[in-house]
Amino acid sequence: MALAFAFTLAFALPSGIAVAAPANWVVDANGFWDIAGNWSSSPFLPGAADDVTIDVGGATVRTITHRSGTDTINSLLSQEHIDLTGGALSLNAASLVNASFSFSSGTLGGAGNLTIAGATTLSGGTMTGAGRTILQGGTVLSALNLDAGRVLANQGALVWSTGSLNFNADSGVGAGHLENTNGGLFEAT
Repeated sequence: MALAFAFTLAFALPSGIAVAAPANWVVDANGFWDIAGNWSSSPFLPGAADDVTIDVGGATVRTITHRSGTDTINSLLSQEHIDLTGGALSLNAASLVNASFSFSSGTLGGAGNLTIAGATTLSGGTMTGAGRTILQGGTVLSALNLDAGRVLANQGALVWSTGSLNFNADSGVGAGHLENTNGGLFEAT
């Protein structure tokens, strides 16, 4: 009877509906996002229907670098440092980085909110899309473009030292903006 139910259920689902699937980092080392062998989804990189988890475990925090490519995932949960140095990473759903986060080049986008609990360094790149980037730890800002309505929500201590903070990187699409929420402190030095 269970087999008949599973068979019926499989054919009852409408086509085109994406079901979120887990994709995990499987290497106990620093590494690059664009190498398929670092993922449980190998020989493929995580895709738009994947809930990505990066948690090597242990006392050593690893660095996962997104350096190239255009990647869309459903969500991200990371206990490791994320370094966005190039390419484009889009998040469809709420995501969390419990470690530190560095952003120096490329694009972070999508409708999903990204909460960063650890220290953050923003030294370049463009954040775009309907999602919010929520900064809960200390943040050092030297350059950033916010566009297409993207919100940078500061809930920690954000220090803007040098460089440009551009709120309409792609004119005509819509400006991004900065919010101080939950006691966030913004300091321009």
